[in-house]
Amino acid sequence: MLDKYITNNYDRLGEMARTITRGRAPDWEELLHTCLTALYESDRERIEGLIERRQLRYWMARMMMNQYNSSTSPFHYTYRKPAERIRKAHHDVVAWHEDTLPDKLAREELHTFVEEALKELPYFDRMVTRVYYDHGHSLNTLSKATGISRTTLFKALKRSRDAIRRRYERTG
Repeated sequence: MLDKYITNNYDRLGEMARTITRGRAPDWEELLHTCLTALYESDRERIEGLIERRQLRYWMARMMMNQYNSSTSPFHYTYRKPAERIRKAHHDVVAWHEDTLPDKLAREELHTFVEEALKELPYFDRMVTRVYYDHGHSLNTLSKATGISRTTLFKALKRSRDAIRRRYERTG
């Protein structure tokens, strides 16, 4: 029953994915196939019930919206997050080539200043700060990845920021 439904409605589902992704290829194709895979992994009786009640199309639309817009969905982790990293790296390379020498030196000087300030901090605060900024974490993702509470991580980051600010005020 599911195979027949997909065969008969594949083009409509593809159009739905194109609409949700605003026609971005290959995003719409990946989104469609991620959702179809999830559909096949779902409870067959429930899916067949949705087909009989003519509700599967709505269910698929909601699934596609959730997969595409959620930063914690399998689609996001598989397709969008790596693309975001590539775009950021590309932007950084272009910015580096477009900067003037004084801008590059100023940025390098700032980086050295922050690194020196971090060396004065306890190991835990220093490492939390580096992982947080170097890997682009939020407090939630860092907390989940490390098993350390958000409050503890927040306090470590605050201590780091305060130490860097104090060092700047002393030298500047």
